[in-house]
Amino acid sequence: MNGKLPIIKDKALDPNAKVTLRGLLFVPEESPYYPKKRPYVSPIHFPRWAGSLYFRRAKLEESGHLKELYESSWNNKDTESKPITISADQISSCIKNFPDGQIVGCEKRPKGGKANDLPVSMINIMLASFDPKKGFEAGYEKVTGGRTFSTTMQPEPLLELAEKSNGSILPVAFCVSVAVPPQYRKEGYAFQTLKYAVIFSEFNGLIPCPYSAPRGFAQARRQNPDLDIYDYLPMTLRMPNKKNIDPMILHAKYIGHILAISDRLSKAFSGGSISPVDIFKKYHSMPSDTPCTPVGQLASDAFLSNEGHALEEQYGRRMTIEDFSLMTGRPLLDPVIGMHVANGARFIRDDKGEPIAVFPGSRPEDLAADGYNIILSYGYHPMLGHKF
Repeated sequence: MNGKLPIIKDKALDPNAKVTLRGLLFVPEESPYYPKKRPYVSPIHFPRWAGSLYFRRAKLEESGHLKELYESSWNNKDTESKPITISADQISSCIKNFPDGQIVGCEKRPKGGKANDLPVSMINIMLASFDPKKGFEAGYEKVTGGRTFSTTMQPEPLLELAEKSNGSILPVAFCVSVAVPPQYRKEGYAFQTLKYAVIFSEFNGLIPCPYSAPRGFAQARRQNPDLDIYDYLPMTLRMPNKKNIDPMILHAKYIGHILAISDRLSKAFSGGSISPVDIFKKYHSMPSDTPCTPVGQLASDAFLSNEGHALEEQYGRRMTIEDFSLMTGRPLLDPVIGMHVANGARFIRDDKGEPIAVFPGSRPEDLAADGYNIILSYGYHPMLGHKF
């Protein structure tokens, strides 16, 4: 193996490979990832991607470059947050502890040059089990083992645990950070990298859960110092329409986005219409909420008051802010959480429908989020409080 982890497709890759329940069992002669003679078990596969990046595992020898990429991405010069740093040793530990989950994106056709293998984006994924009786742990450093992923579960034991539990434990892939240097952000590489991580997780039978941060919250609190995080999260903006496109045409274009993620959304909407045109026309252009909009007067409050009962009858569950955003095309006021919701993510909720896994003081150095982290999930599941 020469220290490289193969993309497992079939037994022909290695004549010594043995077929296991969920993948192939490789017995490397020697590997920098594991002690000698310890088998490498990988049920993890990498799906193909049709975007402008190609994705692969990070390499140990790239740790120094990936440290520079990460710190360039999180220098936070354009926000009030402190620079967020990481060491090459921490990155190396992540790769050793869960090599398949440290994914980098490389350009297929860089401007003015040939394709190369130099990473321009990175996402870090670690594995955990979700037991509703225990919930999720709080604290970014604690959850990630000081960003070494020493706390990660391994794929084979995690998937076997989930299988033996008869559905009472869910296998979760925490997506804890996306790193894209500023010079590449206009290329849409951050969104491509996130989307690939979500598809990668879904493809491998895992529930992708971004361990994210509401990075507009501190700015909102400057306008309204008394603003509570739970009152902030349902705030939405008017759907962008700078060219004053006719609502029917705008809706038709928006449906294209909904169709692209319809597989992810279908369970939540019982196979029914996700963006009814009458609801879209009624709410997409309502005035934007602001941090000072009183509770009870948000656009989503009007939606729940006017449409909530009928839609509950139609879909068999109560409507949420995620449903409102998806049905109307209105983005959430918070840009980071809004990006996830627009891509099909949902808050994890209790049996009363209130968002949980909202952690104050989880990452104090992230001043833009006022230290908060929020766990969302890409995947509709009753165990995550999505039907109440």
